[in-house]
Amino acid sequence: VVYSDTFKGAGLVSGGPYMAEKYYPFAGLDTRYLSGYTRDASYLATHVTEDAKQNAAAGLIDPVTNLKNMPIYILSNTEDTLVDPALHDAQKLFYDTFESNVQFV
Repeated sequence: VVYSDTFKGAGLVSGGPYMAEKYYPFAGLDTRYLSGYTRDASYLATHVTEDAKQNAAAGLIDPVTNLKNMPIYILSNTEDTLVDPALHDAQKLFYDTFESNVQFV
C-alpha cells in the first residue's frame, strides 16, 4: 500500500490490513490479547480504507489507485489458533475496495 508505485503485488502471511493496529491492537499476535476489542472485519476494513485514502490524498503514501488489479495473495489457515480470521477477512475487504485481484491461498 505505502509503496504501491514500486511493488506491484503482495503476499500477506499474517496480520491485518494497512494500519490495522490503530483499530485492532496486537494485530497478528495471539488472539488472547484481543479481549475487549471489536473483531469485526467489516468495521476494521472500513476504517483502514478511509485512513489509506486520506494518507494517499495527503501524499503520505502512494496513490491507492495503484492497487487496482494488483495481485494480492493472502495466506490463511482455518486451523490457525493465533491469528484471528477477522484480520484475514479485513485484508480481503480492504483490497476488494480498491479492486485488487485478491486470492486466499
